Amino acid sequence: MKGLDQVRVLSDEYESQGVKKGAIGTIILYAIRYNTFEVVFSRPDGSDYAMIPVHVGDIELVKDAGLTDDDILEELPAN
Repeated sequence: MKGLDQVRVLSDEYESQGVKKGAIGTIILYAIRYNTFEVVFSRPDGSDYAMIPVHVGDIELVKDAGLTDDDILEELPAN
């Protein structure tokens, strides 16, 4: 799994943060040191309802974004 992939939550551990088991979100950051991904969860209208760190073992891949890290870096604006 990597940035911009869609993932599904496999645990009910995140319900106190508004994310139920089975919720689908998008990976936006990596926290390799903590073995987590920062995942954003959105409503059907596109508004976000949660952005939380999720342990790697608590998610499964739903849809590969088809992008490499290099692809993502190439899209960043130049300084």
